[in-house]
Amino acid sequence: MKTFLLSFVFSVFASNIYSQAQAQGEYHKYIVKKTEEERKKTKSKEWWGAGVIMFSKSDIPRAGKTSEVQLMLQTTFDTDEKFVGRVYLPRPVNKMDAVQPQSLIYRVYIDNAANPYQVGVKKEVMPNGDWSSWLLDFPDNFKTAMNSITEGTHKVRVEIWSSREVEVNTVYTDENDKPIAFSKDTDNKGKFWAAGEFNVTKQ
Repeated sequence: MKTFLLSFVFSVFASNIYSQAQAQGEYHKYIVKKTEEERKKTKSKEWWGAGVIMFSKSDIPRAGKTSEVQLMLQTTFDTDEKFVGRVYLPRPVNKMDAVQPQSLIYRVYIDNAANPYQVGVKKEVMPNGDWSSWLLDFPDNFKTAMNSITEGTHKVRVEIWSSREVEVNTVYTDENDKPIAFSKDTDNKGKFWAAGEFNVTKQ
């Protein structure tokens, strides 16, 4: 598995200093509802209530109208093109998990590979807790991850997962149930948040 610890660079312009949730635009409401209905027909329950990532060659407006945004969207790019994504969640970041995550993980699968490239997003650069949508740039370190692909068209799937490490204590006992050893480990209680797919062509 190839793991990238570099953070994604987010195209964010302002933060909401109030506690109210970020307003969702017309397309946001449409695409979340649309994908939820589709997901319930094709995915198991743990994938319900998740968001979606859409892609374009230019910045997708956060509160854009459905007709406006749909004209911008693309599902095929060349490897040397600049492109961005926009994340649409059904709920604000601080309501997606029962407990606020410690970080986010972006998993990038190329051609349904078993092991993804991973990019960590540290807590200090995570989206604000009241946001339910944000722009996602694909910086140089992400494109470097795709340099190994061969010529032709390849499917790329980007998934967002929350990440929260929980300490796990294990007690080992003898045949009389008397404790004889202890161990401590960590388990990641991350959850699936959103996903999107596109094709990339290398000439």
